[in-house]
Amino acid sequence: MILEKYGISFKRITADDIEFIRQKRNSKSIREKMIFRKHISSIEQKEWFESIDNLNNLYYLLIYEDTKIGLANSKNIDWNLKTCEGGLFIWDKKYINSAIPFVASLAIFDLSFDFLKWKKSYVKVLRNNKNAIGFNKSLGFEVSDDDDANLPYVTLNLTEENFEKKCRKLIDVSDKIYKNQSNLILKFEPHDFSNGIYELIQPFIDKKGKQIVTEKQGDIIFNMYLKKTIK
Repeated sequence: MILEKYGISFKRITADDIEFIRQKRNSKSIREKMIFRKHISSIEQKEWFESIDNLNNLYYLLIYEDTKIGLANSKNIDWNLKTCEGGLFIWDKKYINSAIPFVASLAIFDLSFDFLKWKKSYVKVLRNNKNAIGFNKSLGFEVSDDDDANLPYVTLNLTEENFEKKCRKLIDVSDKIYKNQSNLILKFEPHDFSNGIYELIQPFIDKKGKQIVTEKQGDIIFNMYLKKTIK
């Protein structure tokens, strides 16, 4: 599955991506900002992928201007309670301090809260990572009421209510800025019809989506949908 918005493509990762991701994840600049900071071996990376290659964990490569610049995820998804743990990190230094991390987060929340009707997304951030904490608060996250100050990380929640109060307004502003790239587009690859993701997402498409085209590119068939009509 591929999500597109604001000129960014979010491509769900496959086994072919994990060695590249491992190398980026093991870099000092990324590792020192993570709760888990141990160097990850290729065997551990393979075991990790096998544990998250399912419908309860959606990990995406961020691709911008034909360059793989980072990773985003919605993991530990509870499809009944409509909750998940989110995360995003950018390894391309060209974009770390740009608007891209901000609008990439908004694109994920547009999918999660508006399209999939999440109730809550939460993140865990190292307590001493003030920049990341501030970044998440700017998106509408608030420190969890049950946050444990004795833990090395702080838990922040974005609830459905806070999404409506703050995050949706940020999306509306960004949609105007990125007017020609503001539509939420989902693309499904052939393996999405066998791994269950298309079947899981289809009911939401029936409610919110508008099919615009089915196209074939080589052996890949994309079913493309828009969340809203192009203005």
